[in-house]
Amino acid sequence: MGFVISNSQSAFLKGKFILDGPMVINEVIGWCKKNRKQTFILKIDFEKAYDNVNWNFLLESMVQMGFPSKWISWTRGIMSSARSSVLVNGSPTFEFQCGKGLRQGDPISPFLFLVVMEVLSCMIDRGVEVGVLNGIKSPDEGPTISHLLYADDAIIIGEWSKVNIENVVRILRCFRICSELKINLAKCSLFGLGVESVEIEEMAYIVRCSVGALPFKYLGVIVGANMNRVSNWKSVYDVFDARLSKWKSLCLSIGGRVVLIKSVLQSLPGYYFSIYRAPVTVIKDLESKIKKFLWSNTEGRKSMHWVNWDRVALPKSKGGLGGGGVALNKEKLGFSAKSQRVVWPLVEYC
Repeated sequence: MGFVISNSQSAFLKGKFILDGPMVINEVIGWCKKNRKQTFILKIDFEKAYDNVNWNFLLESMVQMGFPSKWISWTRGIMSSARSSVLVNGSPTFEFQCGKGLRQGDPISPFLFLVVMEVLSCMIDRGVEVGVLNGIKSPDEGPTISHLLYADDAIIIGEWSKVNIENVVRILRCFRICSELKINLAKCSLFGLGVESVEIEEMAYIVRCSVGALPFKYLGVIVGANMNRVSNWKSVYDVFDARLSKWKSLCLSIGGRVVLIKSVLQSLPGYYFSIYRAPVTVIKDLESKIKKFLWSNTEGRKSMHWVNWDRVALPKSKGGLGGGGVALNKEKLGFSAKSQRVVWPLVEYC
């Protein structure tokens, strides 16, 4: 699969990561803003993507990619063996054979879907090659970026022009006819950089999609925002608060709270910390929420902090609670000298 799937797809394969897409989008948005380059970003929504895949289209794509005939016949057998039934008043009806779609939960289905999406990737690349679609040419003789795919989460990027966007819609329509993957344009979003809002609205009306505004969420991460501002970390704060609101710390032992902190709270912001460097204020705020939960201060009343936090964050071998805290390195992380102290291991994700 690694030899036939292009670099524009970043799902399910070795050496490819879910955060590749958000990272590239951030760099493209930052570069276009800096150089005042008019750009469009089309965020695509597929309607029940796995359920609508045309089997003949998928198998023919595998033939074109060079898969052996025996492997293709195995794949056909796996897909044709699927059976479904409909729930009527909570009771399943008789089973019937499926005629299209991929079974969700089948270990091979994600990889087969990559083959389907690779056709869309090749169509867009071909459009860029023949000049009907103009992507974003990266500086210093870098590659042209025209699309990013993660399974059925797709983003198409290009220079802002009516002809350019209309050609994208034509490519998507051709892909739909071939693969039977219906694109829900009503849930698609069109973003414009360096373009008047009126012009974006007019183009969105032609495409029949909604108008998007920066920043926006892609693969669970906010892109196009200045993450040096604490206000843009609100989504991480909200996730923390949502979890803490469901837990009653007064009903838990100190050991139970430590387990929840180490197994849940520490991992919640890790996704954001993998791509963005967190401001010191964000680290302190999240650390403060953990402190309040640890010392049973979640109901608005003050409680005694029996042990100094620097001591709590130490590993068990040094008398702490096994947090494995680390010292901040201001030269490495770019933080101020005030933040150089032992903290909860959240900082390890920075």
